[in-house]
Amino acid sequence: MFFRPVFAMIRPFLPDKIRKRIHMHGADFQDTLSDFFSPSVLPPEYGGEGPGDITIPPEDCWISERVEAEQLLEG
Repeated sequence: MFFRPVFAMIRPFLPDKIRKRIHMHGADFQDTLSDFFSPSVLPPEYGGEGPGDITIPPEDCWISERVEAEQLLEG
C-alpha cells in the first residue's frame, strides 16, 4: 500500500521505456501475471503450471561458498 503512492510520484520522471516495463499487480495478481508470463513458467501458487516450490540444497548455495571463501581468507 505504501509503494503505490510513492511510485505515482516517481513515475512521471521515468523514461517511457522503463515505465512500459513496470507493472503493478494488486491482490488479484494471479489473474494478471498470466497477461505477462506463460502459465508454463509460473508456479502453481501463482496460478501457473510450472514447477512448484524449488529449494536449493545448502551445499549448492552460493552463500555457503562465500562463507567458505571468507573463512579461507581469514585463516
